[in-house]
Amino acid sequence: MNILFIDDTEQSRKRYVGIGGVILHDDLMGNIFSMFRRTKQVHGIPSEEEIKWSPDKDSWIAENLVGNNRISAYSAILDLVRIFGGTEIVAVVRRDMTSYGVAEAKWKCIEFVTERFQFFLQAQEDKYGIIIADFPGSGKDEKRLLSDYYQLLDKGTDYVTPSNLIMNLLTTESHLNQGLQIADLVVGITTAMCTPHSGYASKIWHIVARNLYRSADGIVMGCGLKIYPSECARDIYARLFPEHFEEEEYEEDRESMRYLYSQIMSEDELNIHFPRY
Repeated sequence: MNILFIDDTEQSRKRYVGIGGVILHDDLMGNIFSMFRRTKQVHGIPSEEEIKWSPDKDSWIAENLVGNNRISAYSAILDLVRIFGGTEIVAVVRRDMTSYGVAEAKWKCIEFVTERFQFFLQAQEDKYGIIIADFPGSGKDEKRLLSDYYQLLDKGTDYVTPSNLIMNLLTTESHLNQGLQIADLVVGITTAMCTPHSGYASKIWHIVARNLYRSADGIVMGCGLKIYPSECARDIYARLFPEHFEEEEYEEDRESMRYLYSQIMSEDELNIHFPRY
């Protein structure tokens, strides 16, 4: 079973909203969580301390794990994704270029992540999966999320039917789940890199970037990382993947994604999601 752990983030005064995280196979989950606890111990982090990209100001991490020490600890934790064969998927919406409120932007991200998880599952030997999400803030919010997501699984998004997700998503508190804590780092760092103020994220980004889901052709843009709207996506992709981003290569990648979605989208819809510049 493939399990996608997802968390959300709001950055740059909520202009950027991101949701995403890490896919882990249940065969290796015990091993990665054991190493997660060991890594915390090696870096002197108390066992009960929650790993967060933006820790509370009065938390142990905020007061004691600072500068290069935090970068070292978080780098070691994120490297576990590669060691244990995990994969990452993140969707980011730039709200100031849309009419979305925060809740609408988050739901858009959830749809994007679900579509890409479905494509991931279709390409695996073990083709089935579930999603575990961080508890959304209140019982009322949780009921709404579970109800809405149940409808999404039943009807699909506008473009994809997530038939390989075997049940509704599950929620739990992130401080009780190591997978969600890794997801917090992944989505926090990736979303920060999409903003004009990446800060410490730039020092760890290379670890996150190499674990993002790629298509069979090695495409990450629009696959492991989906940025919306498309008007801002190209510049962000070029900044995040400069070593691979040549105009000719980008054209090929975009055409590959257009072909992938061509069976489920009209030409107008393809032009919205994968525009030709």
